[in-house]
Amino acid sequence: MFEKILIANRSEVAARIARTCKRLGVTTVAIHTDADADAVHVQACDEAVRLDATDLASSYLSASAIVAAAQRAGADAVHPGYGLAANDVALARAVIAAGMTFIGPSPEAIELAADRARVRALCAKAEVRAVAGMSDPIDTLRAAYQATEALGYPVVVKPLVPRDAMGVRFADDDEELEEAFEGARAAGREFSGDERVVIERAIERPRVVEIEVLADAGAEAEGAAGAEAEGAAGSASESESVSESESESESVSESVSESARLASEETPPPGISAAAETAARAAAERGAAEIVAIGDRECSAQRKLRRIVSESPAAAVNGLPNGDFVREALNEAAVRIVRAARVVGSATVRFLLDADGRYHALGLAVGLSVDHALHEMCTGLDLVEMQIRIAAGESMPPEVLSASTTGHAMEAHLVWDVQGAAPDGELTELRFPPVPSSKARIETGLAQGARVVPGYDALVAKVTAFGPTRHQAALALDRVIAETVVAPFTTNAPLVRRVLGHEAFRAGQYDATFVERMIQQRI
Repeated sequence: MFEKILIANRSEVAARIARTCKRLGVTTVAIHTDADADAVHVQACDEAVRLDATDLASSYLSASAIVAAAQRAGADAVHPGYGLAANDVALARAVIAAGMTFIGPSPEAIELAADRARVRALCAKAEVRAVAGMSDPIDTLRAAYQATEALGYPVVVKPLVPRDAMGVRFADDDEELEEAFEGARAAGREFSGDERVVIERAIERPRVVEIEVLADAGAEAEGAAGAEAEGAAGSASESESVSESESESESVSESVSESARLASEETPPPGISAAAETAARAAAERGAAEIVAIGDRECSAQRKLRRIVSESPAAAVNGLPNGDFVREALNEAAVRIVRAARVVGSATVRFLLDADGRYHALGLAVGLSVDHALHEMCTGLDLVEMQIRIAAGESMPPEVLSASTTGHAMEAHLVWDVQGAAPDGELTELRFPPVPSSKARIETGLAQGARVVPGYDALVAKVTAFGPTRHQAALALDRVIAETVVAPFTTNAPLVRRVLGHEAFRAGQYDATFVERMIQQRI
C-alpha cells in the first residue's frame, strides 16, 4: 500500500479521496492556490502544498506544477480524482516518468477514450453494437453531407475529442447540419486543437444508461490475449474491416443491419470468438484480469447534456419486460469493451437505449466516475479504496467479486443558477440537514462564510440518497434538497425538486428530452 498520496484535485473531489485515504492509514497531500488556502479539501488532507499560480491552467491543470508538488511532498503516488486534470495524458505520463504511481487510467487508455472514432472501432472489436454512424472522422462539410445522406436525419455532430458535452450539436436538416458542423469544429479547435468531427444517427428520445466497471492489472494481458485470438480467427474480421474503410455507406448499412440482428436475438449477444475465448482462458490461467461490472445507472434526467439527477439501478432497464436479460447483456458488453481497451482501474461504458429497448454503445470514460457514490451506496463498496488497492498492485479485491446490488440510490447535482461557472462572493449561509450516512451522502467543497472562488465548476454539492425502493430513495433525496439552505446565491434546487416530483419521473417513464420538455411545459 502507498504511504503518501498527493491528490491532484480540489474541492469536494479531493475531500472525497482524502476520506478513503485516511481510513486506509495513508497520508494525504492537498494542492492549493492562494484563493483555496483555507478550502475544505485543504483541511481534509494531512499536508498541503501551495501552487505558485493564480490561474487554473498554471495550477490545477498544470502537469509540471502537480508533479513538482508531489516530489516536494515526498508522495509515492498521485490520485487525480475526477474532472480537472484527471484525464490529462500529460499528467499521467509525467507522474509515471517521475517514478510515482498514477492512481488513474494509463496514458494509453486516456488517449483511446479521448478519440470517438477509436472508441467506435473498439466497440466493433469487442463485438458490441455502437450507435449507427461513420467509422472515420470527418473534416469537410461535403463529407458531412455525404455521411448524413447515408445515415438519414436526425444526426448528432460531435468533436472527435470529447470534453463532456461541449460542442455536441444536433441537426434535423441540411441547414442545421452546416451550423452543427461548424459549431462542433469550433469547439474541437478551442479545447483540443483538432477540428475533425464524428457524425452519428441521433436516437430520438433515448434513455442514457452507464455501466460502472472495475478491472485489475491483469486487464492488459487479457486484452492482448483477445487481440492475439482475433488474429487467429482468420481473415473474416479483416475483410469486414477493409469493407468498412472502402465504403462509408456500406459501413452505416452494416451497422444498422447488425443492430437489427442483435436486437432480435433471444439469447445474450455473443462474446468474442471461440479462438478469443480459448486465449482468454489461457490468459486466466496465467493470472489475467478480473473485470467486474459493478452496476448500472441512468443519467437521462439531464439538461443541455448535463446530468441533473442520476439513479441506480437504471429505471430504463427496470421498466423493460426483459429487463434482467438486458441488464446482463449490458454488463457483458461493458466488460468486453473494457477488456478490449485494456483499462486498469475504474471505467464507465455509456449506452443509449432506444424506444424498443435496444442498447447502443455510446462511449467510454476512464477513471473514477462523478456518479460512483450511487454504486457505493447500493453495494457497500468503497470504489476509491478498490481503485487505490488495484493501483498498488493487488488483484481484484474479493469483496468486489462477491458484491451485490441492493435497494436504490439517487443523486442530484446542485449547481449555481447562473450563467457560466461559480459566482463571486461570500457564502453567508450553507446548511444541510442532519442525515445518517447510510441514508444520504452530501459532498461539497464549500463552507459557510467562505468565499466562492469564481472560474471553477458550478457544482455546489452532490447529494446522494438511498432507500430500499426507488420511491423511498426519491423521497429521501427530495427531503434533503428541500431542507438545504444556500445564500445569497441561488441554485438549481427548485428544478431538481420539480424533476423528482414529476409524475413521469416518479413512474420511471422519462428520457433524455424529459427535462427540457418539462421546462417548456410540454409535459
